[in-house]
Amino acid sequence: MIDIHAELNEYKKDFISLREFLEVVLKVAGDDYDVSDVITWILRRISGEHIRLYTVNEFKLLESFCNPYRDEFDYDVLYRNLNAVRKRGCLPGERDENGFLVSGYWEDPEFENIGFIRGEIFAIFPDVLDALTKLEGANSSENDKAQGRDIEKKELRTEDDLLSQIAMLEKENAELRARIEKLEQERPIHLYKYWDKDPLAKAIEIRNREWANYDPENDFATRGNQEAITRELKQWGASNALATLIERTACPINRDNSQKNAKPD
Repeated sequence: MIDIHAELNEYKKDFISLREFLEVVLKVAGDDYDVSDVITWILRRISGEHIRLYTVNEFKLLESFCNPYRDEFDYDVLYRNLNAVRKRGCLPGERDENGFLVSGYWEDPEFENIGFIRGEIFAIFPDVLDALTKLEGANSSENDKAQGRDIEKKELRTEDDLLSQIAMLEKENAELRARIEKLEQERPIHLYKYWDKDPLAKAIEIRNREWANYDPENDFATRGNQEAITRELKQWGASNALATLIERTACPINRDNSQKNAKPD
């Protein structure tokens, strides 16, 4: 028999996503450093290095990253994403112990989709790889000791222990259900349900993708590309008027005021 899953996941041996890399660095840095300091350190380390970004295509093969909507070098793409983390103080989609997003609604799939060849990025950060190896070795040793203690004690949970745990789980489950219901109430209904060209759904999709890293202090460098978005919408099948309307709906800023406040050439 052939192992299809093993072949399709073979890229994981060489590829590490941007999110995974940042999680590794933050993990070995520990709690003594702010996220912003860690990101500044990463940017300082890669300054002057030849950074290459990769992505995984539809066939689960590695290929060089290329964003059709932005004309950027790989370093510029990396800087833009790292700077967003530095400003927000967390990774996109990061949640606290209660399950709430740390920095409001901030999801950015680019952190999952782009990344590095492990050998290339850890050649720049060999100390991170060494620290990770030592940390994993220490954790493995602690786990073995803990398992040994558990086996030696052979403690049986009492009925009260189980009832207490069940009550705690039921409470957590109720809180999660309430949170899900609140999110469902806030989320627009019927997105793409009755029409695959749903303008509102498309506008939400574009805002989440193209405006994830928007910084009003660096407006023109971080805002969504109006012409590229409109062109994409026309290729999607929207008329010129509808494409303009969807693009404007996806735009989270008052562009009229932005243009009025722009400095003349």
